[in-house]
Amino acid sequence: MKLIFFAPFSGIWEHAELEARAAAALQKAGHAVTYITCAGVLRRHCVTMAAKHLPANASEDARKAVCRKCRARADAVRREFGLAGPKIDDLVGAEELGRIDASLDRENPRELAELRWHDIPVGRRAFFPLLVYKKKDDLDLDESQWREYRDQLHQTMVAVSAARNFLAANKADRVLTYSATYSVISTFLDAAQSLGVAGYFTEASGNLAHRSRRAILGKGGIIQWFGALRSAWPSFERHPADASLLGEVGDHAVTLFGAASPFSYSTAAGSDAAAVRSAVQAPPGAKLLLATMSSHDEWFAAEAAGLAQIRPSAFPSQLDWLDWLVDYARQRPEVHLVIRVHPREFPNRREHTGLTSSHSYKLRARLVDLPPNCVVNWPSQQLSLYDLAKAADVVLNAWSSAGKEMALLGLPVVEWAPDVLLYPPEPRYCGRTPEEYALCIQQALEDGWREANIVRMFRWCALEYGAASYVTRNDPSPNPAKPPLVLRAVRRLARERVDAWIARRNHLPAESVREIESTLADGRPLLVRSARGDAKAEAHALATQIDRMKTALFPRSDAGSAGLGERLSQAARHLRTDH
Repeated sequence: MKLIFFAPFSGIWEHAELEARAAAALQKAGHAVTYITCAGVLRRHCVTMAAKHLPANASEDARKAVCRKCRARADAVRREFGLAGPKIDDLVGAEELGRIDASLDRENPRELAELRWHDIPVGRRAFFPLLVYKKKDDLDLDESQWREYRDQLHQTMVAVSAARNFLAANKADRVLTYSATYSVISTFLDAAQSLGVAGYFTEASGNLAHRSRRAILGKGGIIQWFGALRSAWPSFERHPADASLLGEVGDHAVTLFGAASPFSYSTAAGSDAAAVRSAVQAPPGAKLLLATMSSHDEWFAAEAAGLAQIRPSAFPSQLDWLDWLVDYARQRPEVHLVIRVHPREFPNRREHTGLTSSHSYKLRARLVDLPPNCVVNWPSQQLSLYDLAKAADVVLNAWSSAGKEMALLGLPVVEWAPDVLLYPPEPRYCGRTPEEYALCIQQALEDGWREANIVRMFRWCALEYGAASYVTRNDPSPNPAKPPLVLRAVRRLARERVDAWIARRNHLPAESVREIESTLADGRPLLVRSARGDAKAEAHALATQIDRMKTALFPRSDAGSAGLGERLSQAARHLRTDH
């Protein structure tokens, strides 16, 4: 196959390393690989600059400094891995850059939103990075934001031109890149698709304990990848999962509960259920409904950019859902509703922007005059999501991954936007109208905690984090070994070259190369393999992972002697004795 690797953001080493190792492995396997990088043409404000926390209004000198390091990374990768190909700057001439500039010279900036370049909807695609960076939930941009948007649009158009100019002169079978969400990349793939060349992306696994050794591969973008994964789910749902993959799911859960990853939003678990109920003012005997909100701007940005479709749901928005929930609680004094606002709405431990979302101000205005059996858990309270799980009877989820995590603990999770979820909802708790949703909450209250929820979600996670990923390194430990002391010393003087030298010697496993090859050659929507295991082995593996989760949630031996802790212990015992 003739493969193009589009790698414009070499300055982000997590991206560049995986791209380079995959490209080199496929080249060694006999495929013709072209490696395209950037030499500075995207310098207005690229993803690498954002990752380095460089503001959009940074000085020219600051931008050039990031560009120099990014080019040094790209040059080191090309040299060490033997990868060749043009730079974006070589593919788009001065005349075409002039046409791009002329297209952006509009008196009314709103006209840019509908701009198409080579019939690619660049105006819409360019919204995504700006809306996410700024945490906006509308297109009402001020003058400085329009300037930033215009810069994003400029480099998005450059990417489209680069793709078309290269592919017009060079035949290719597939385009590969790291992630496909950023507008520069998504439009490069759009342009390739318009010329009949399928685009694929790869990125690190969502398993926070194994990001350094597992990655995913799929056609299109991450939303399409999850859609394909959900389509594959029925053939995995009713079969025992491989025990080793269940162990990796357990690693992920333990990492989450301890907040051991910089990619986790919640603080670490540490309180018992009684303390949590006191913190949220839940009276004795009341059924606690935990409503887990989602980060609104990310989905809004995906819809605005045309990367995701608006799907019919029980409620038009999260605000409408909250209104309904508050009214539901007001009429039912026997329940206690806790509304957990997503940490990303405010400055948080995962990000470094220090920004507060537009949506948060709407929440502040909306969540007032609440009935006594309804409280809001704001991120500033630093209450762990996993401590709230110890007190919750039922979880009411928007489309957050929190729903998946709560189901891993056996809690019933009720959904109202099932087609937006990045995991399969439990059919018995899935309402598509407000009336159905109310019945689902009642069903969940009657069912209560169930071992079946744990088994089902562990099998899904074995698929998502295991069967639908490939191994990127042979080191089985969650964290790869540090390089020798002498290399660490040299690295201080020539970081880019040493990093590339180390990465080149860490070959992609042969089995992973074959899995990538077959997925690309067959044009499949995602890389996926069997995760099927033995029923007895699965039961014992699940029991072990449940014990691990309990220990992570309740580090003191007596802390989990009642409630969720005891339920987890009973489930582990049952799985061991029943098989």
